[in-house]
Amino acid sequence: MDNHVCVWADGRAASIVPAVTGEGEPWGMAQPQPPGPWPPTAPWPPTAPWPPTAPWPQTAPPYPYHGGYYGLGPPGRIRSTGTSIALFFCTLGIYAFVYNFSVHDEMRRHSGRGIGGGVALLLTFIAGVAMPFVTPAEVGSLYTRRGQAAPVSGWTGLWYLGPMAVGYLAQFFIIFAAFALVSGGGTGTGVALGTLFFFWIALVIAGGVTWFVKTNSALNAYWASVGVVG
Repeated sequence: MDNHVCVWADGRAASIVPAVTGEGEPWGMAQPQPPGPWPPTAPWPPTAPWPPTAPWPQTAPPYPYHGGYYGLGPPGRIRSTGTSIALFFCTLGIYAFVYNFSVHDEMRRHSGRGIGGGVALLLTFIAGVAMPFVTPAEVGSLYTRRGQAAPVSGWTGLWYLGPMAVGYLAQFFIIFAAFALVSGGGTGTGVALGTLFFFWIALVIAGGVTWFVKTNSALNAYWASVGVVG
């Protein structure tokens, strides 16, 4: 079997040996191999470094705030606790609808969370007993989201609901005492019944006022901490 010689473009010679099968028949040709080593390749030219990127522009918060957290929207307004209590009594409770809608709408626009004014108004109509728990819970979450201890929470609603629960349990005693008064005609039972009733009313009012002072004061303090002037 003959060898063949090929000449490279640079003048170097290489031999080509035919490949054979089992019977000695050539079926292909081997790749030519240069007699000497390949010349070294030139290194890649160094690339210029990427230019530094400009930093993102810093946007100012939507309102003045002297702390480490601010919400997604503008803050609410500070409401006088005494004026709000007076409006509640003067409007025979109608102001509660206005208050619940306003404060929950403000907290929703400020933090991006919460039930919002519309749902708060609906709950005040159909499930008003839930609002004494919902409102302080959302006020407390404003504090916890910026790493502070919450001055109020959902448990604050027990100040409002506790006296009502006591009155609900005491109504059975009142019914029994009224039945005894009608049957016996005694004046002592009537005085005791009236005293118990007015004591319960005073307890409900005191609990509701305590709940509102705690909740509204915590909300006012938060608005003041984000730059709102009352």
